[in-house]
This record gives sequence, C-alpha cells and structure tokens, in this order.
Amino acid sequence: MANPKIFSTKKLDPALAAAARQHLELAEADAIAIELIRTTEKEAELKARLQTANLDVAFTSAHAAEAIKPFINDGALGWNIFCLQGKTRETLMQPGFQAIGTIRGTATDAAQLAEAIIDHGVERLVFFCGDRRRDELPQIVRSAGISVEEAVVYRTVEIPVYCDGPYDGLLFFSPSAVHSFFSSNRPDGNTVCFALGATTAAALSSATPNRIVTANEPSQQAMLDAVTHYFDQTNNNK
Repeated sequence: MANPKIFSTKKLDPALAAAARQHLELAEADAIAIELIRTTEKEAELKARLQTANLDVAFTSAHAAEAIKPFINDGALGWNIFCLQGKTRETLMQPGFQAIGTIRGTATDAAQLAEAIIDHGVERLVFFCGDRRRDELPQIVRSAGISVEEAVVYRTVEIPVYCDGPYDGLLFFSPSAVHSFFSSNRPDGNTVCFALGATTAAALSSATPNRIVTANEPSQQAMLDAVTHYFDQTNNNK
C-alpha cells in the first residue's frame, strides 16, 4: 500500500521530516509567521522585567520564550516558571534560561497548566504570550483570584497557503494555523486532521467536520507518532 500523503502546516525539524519521509509522503508549508515585537518601548519593558526577581511566570509558546532570551543577563532571578510540555519546555531548558529560574509546573495544554499554577498557590502571574493568545489560561487563573499581567512579546501573521490535495492527513500546530489554512482550503471529507493539543483540536472542530486526532503531547515527534499510529491501525483493520 502507498505511503500516506501528509501535509504539514508548519515546516518540521529537518531531521524529523527526513525520518518521516521513510514511511510518509510529506509536504510542508508554514501557514503562519512569527514576528517578535522589537519596539523601543517593548525592549525597555522586557529589560525591566528581566531585572525583577521572584516572579511567577507562564509560557504557552516557545516563541514567547525566545522573545525574552536576548534580554536575559547573568543575575539569578529566582522565577517560578510554568510552561507547556514539548517545544516550550525544551526551549526553556536551553542554556541561558537557567539563570531566570526553575520550572515548577508543566502540562500538555493551557487549561491543565492553569490548574497547576492555581495548585502552586500563585497570587500574581506574568504571562508571556503573543497577540493572539488563547483565553483559557488567563481566564482560569483569574477566576481563582490570581492577578494576571500579560506581556505580549510577539505577533502572529497568517500566511494563506494552497494545499494541492487530496491528502490523507493534515498537521496543525496552533489555532492560528487552523484559521489561516481554512481561509483558503477545503479538504476532502476523508482527510484526517492531526492537532498538536486540545486548543488546536477545538479550533479544528469549529472549522471542519473531518476526523480529528490529537497528539499525546505537544511536540513535532508526538504529532508524527500520532500519524504513524493512526494509519498503521487503519491499514491493519482493512
């Protein structure tokens, strides 16, 4: 049987893409682009934050972590960090980030991360995010009486792409990518949509009636594993 034909709305890590092409027919295109906010005012804000000790902070995006990296100095800040698993946590584990603090809690989606923040007894939270961040985390923690200050450090720009299908599966890594993709595409009804996490799956359920499969954790490897597992099971049941 022919390898499943897959379209990813994000260009994958080259090593992962090369390995995937051993058993998948894979096409890739970025449906969104990330622009770090680098105004004079924003840089001054980030420099001030990176001099403030003992903050409770949250990250639901690796882009937000990368945005603050140039402003990290050598002084230990003692931050309590809460972040999503997968790429976000991996980024915050890179050399340089250890100076700002310690990861105190992780989760596979924003709602679970909010509960971890609440359980930790946080009173005031700084949420590093993008201009199109989802509502789940700030809404849940605010409902628990926690003060939330949002630091918007990047913008998400949609790049409409045309998917020359049909494809057996589509990979989506964010709600913004879902919106961008479906603004110019209507996939075949048999096409399976794979979501990085619960929030992306929710965006897909609003955009299409197609079958949705959610990865076990928010990482590119987990997404590719979900694709392999799904089509292996499908073929075995035929």
